[in-house]
Amino acid sequence: MNDGLDPGTGRNGDDPLRDDLTAFSLGAADSSESADIESLLAERPDLRAEAARFAAQATVLLSDVPRRQPPPDLKARILAAAHASHEAHDPTSSIVPLPQPARASSNLRSTLLWLTSTAAVVLLALSLYMFGEVNALRSERANLESLRSDLTQQVNSMYADLAMAVDLVMQNQSRRVELMSDDGEMRAMVVLQPEMHEAVIVTHDLPALTPDQTYQLWLIGPDGAVSTGMFNTDPEGDMTKVFKVAQPWDRVSALGISVEPRGGSDAPTSKPLAVGEL
Repeated sequence: MNDGLDPGTGRNGDDPLRDDLTAFSLGAADSSESADIESLLAERPDLRAEAARFAAQATVLLSDVPRRQPPPDLKARILAAAHASHEAHDPTSSIVPLPQPARASSNLRSTLLWLTSTAAVVLLALSLYMFGEVNALRSERANLESLRSDLTQQVNSMYADLAMAVDLVMQNQSRRVELMSDDGEMRAMVVLQPEMHEAVIVTHDLPALTPDQTYQLWLIGPDGAVSTGMFNTDPEGDMTKVFKVAQPWDRVSALGISVEPRGGSDAPTSKPLAVGEL
């Protein structure tokens, strides 16, 4: 910086200081030049007045410049240019987003739906199984009830037959007829009361029969053999049973037992197993 000044004007011949003051007043001096000028102004009151004048003139010049409105599309063009420049230099614009992992809530929902459907299938299968078991138990219970009823009837019938047998045996006028096999063994005994149309037969050690066979008791008289009923024995061949007699005892000459097909026969189809005469 040249600080030599003209004594009359306060300027030098080359006007370098004037240029520096002008730049300083307009704020166009760099930091080094500004520091030198501020130091010089502190020593030179005349320069301070000159700098103040330059600053006032700069203010007047700036205020005299007419204001102009920017074009209406200037803002839009600036924003578009900035956006295009940002996209051209944005390093993330070419990044392909990775597929997002399935949400935990979606996985949980799918799992819950699978568990629900599986539980429904298991519950249905269990319900069908229990339904079948209940029906089987009901059927078995019905069968047991039927068997119980049959056994009760059989027991009651046995007690009735036993009571009838005891009553017949105890009567003085009762008759006992022994039915003998061909080898001389007694296979049965019939207890009857001539005035009654009932008789009791007691068997002992009769041979076992097949399921399609039955024993049949016959009243033998002048008119041939007349059936008075069928019976089966226990596994030991023993049995006690009361029979109804349809014809008078005075027309019966003998009693016989034969083995017949299941359901019985109208007349004996086999040789009598045991026979007893009255």
